[in-house]
Amino acid sequence: GIRFIPTGGVTINNLSDYLSEALVVAAGGTWIAKRDTIAAGDWTGIAENCRDAVRIVQGLRPAAAKFNAVPR
Repeated sequence: GIRFIPTGGVTINNLSDYLSEALVVAAGGTWIAKRDTIAAGDWTGIAENCRDAVRIVQGLRPAAAKFNAVPR
């Protein structure tokens, strides 16, 4: 069957909604590392966005947790 990887309109606030759909295998978006955040060199903020996204995935798809451990 067809699977989807949405990227437009995905945010930290709706990531779990997208990933809860059976046909969605992954999602992405610029919210993880926006242009101004990169330009400012806010690597800590970008890393935190990534950790937040991984935590959401782990909560929805526990099997992913063993492959994507979030160090902290």
